[in-house]
Amino acid sequence: MNISNKFLKISLLLLIISYLLISTGFHGDDYIVISNLDKTDILGFLNIETVKIMALNIVTYYSFWWPYFLLGNEYQWAYDLIKIVAHAISIFFVYKFSTDYLPKDRAVLVSLIFILYPLHDTTAYW
Repeated sequence: MNISNKFLKISLLLLIISYLLISTGFHGDDYIVISNLDKTDILGFLNIETVKIMALNIVTYYSFWWPYFLLGNEYQWAYDLIKIVAHAISIFFVYKFSTDYLPKDRAVLVSLIFILYPLHDTTAYW
């Protein structure tokens, strides 16, 4: 496969992911987290208590919520951009894992189905 064909396929995939994820809004519990971030300062955001959130949720907390702490909740484009990047990274890692067990064309299909399947939306964030 030449480079321009590969670039075209990757660009098309990112375009489809962008279309599916932009302006999809917040999930139900996102409003609670955003309202809690409105009540805290920079030290409260950086020095979280692990009692408030699960220990495994710390990576999500810092990588996913910083735009709302800095920009507020009127800039949803930052949230959409983070969702696109998280899904693209997740597709890549599921693809790399799948190539150990499947041919490359099937690994692409498996990674897309795994990440974009509606019930698996948390796979990109956890």
